[in-house]
Amino acid sequence: QVAVLLNNLGALPVIEQLVLANDVLQRLQQRGVVVARAYVGSFMTALEMNGASLSLLRLTPSLLALLDDPCSASAWTRSCDLLQPAPPLDCPSLDSAAPSSYPLDGATVGSKGFGLLEGVCRKLQEMEPQLTEMDLICGDGDCGVVLQKGAVAVLKALPVNGEDCSRAEFCERIASAVSSSMGGTSGALLELCFRAMCAYFAQGTASEDHLQGWALALQAGVDAIKFYGGADVGMRTMLDALVPAVAVLVAGPARDDESVQKLLLRAAEAAASGRDLTAHMGSLAGRANYVAAERMQGVPDPGAAAVAGVFQQ
Repeated sequence: QVAVLLNNLGALPVIEQLVLANDVLQRLQQRGVVVARAYVGSFMTALEMNGASLSLLRLTPSLLALLDDPCSASAWTRSCDLLQPAPPLDCPSLDSAAPSSYPLDGATVGSKGFGLLEGVCRKLQEMEPQLTEMDLICGDGDCGVVLQKGAVAVLKALPVNGEDCSRAEFCERIASAVSSSMGGTSGALLELCFRAMCAYFAQGTASEDHLQGWALALQAGVDAIKFYGGADVGMRTMLDALVPAVAVLVAGPARDDESVQKLLLRAAEAAASGRDLTAHMGSLAGRANYVAAERMQGVPDPGAAAVAGVFQQ
């Protein structure tokens, strides 16, 4: 039996320390080494020094007892007993959740709605290389991959047909899939967007006009993104494409004889215009806020580009 001590030399983020420790424990297990205790932290450091040191101590009963003794040193992190199996987590399964009791509010999401959602998810998957390339310039390079993961999760979470699926349940399922698959700020904000849309439909007061109901639900989602994210139009985010597109939908047909297809086309054009404007904006929110403006010049915000791609779909 051994004890493992992984020491941050000074500048290694906590998440990277834990990733490294996990890899070390797996490799020791593969070699037949029994790890009884593991300590991860900043025990001996130098200013801004990258990397980590790794120490192994062959244990005897007396050494193990000393390691487990109470200690008041603030930098010393205790280890759980790795020889004892971890207790099972009592977590509800999302797959076995009870059927939703949301009201049908006079409208359901049928095969056409699920087909539209599938097309949107496929579009986001196709855009991954393009969005990643943009985000490598404007952010941390993960926008395309994060949205791709979310799209895959949404496709898996939703049933093939939705004849008995209310609009509130539809939005709830999307929000839960996004929550379980997408990391970063974009994942959290999109989940909040769909939760707000779900809440709007769950009130049972949605517009009797099917398209207008979805437009007002989207507006509720946009308001949630603004409120919790603290961003707005002009700050070089997804909102620069999303807000004008939703505004077109909420305003409705420009003429009595304007078809739904033409209304959606105008919304897509508004999203594309908002996306294009971000190529010449300085960032006031998100990870791009730390990137030099001249580096981003001419490159649209990847979040806005994703929104524009969805509306074009």
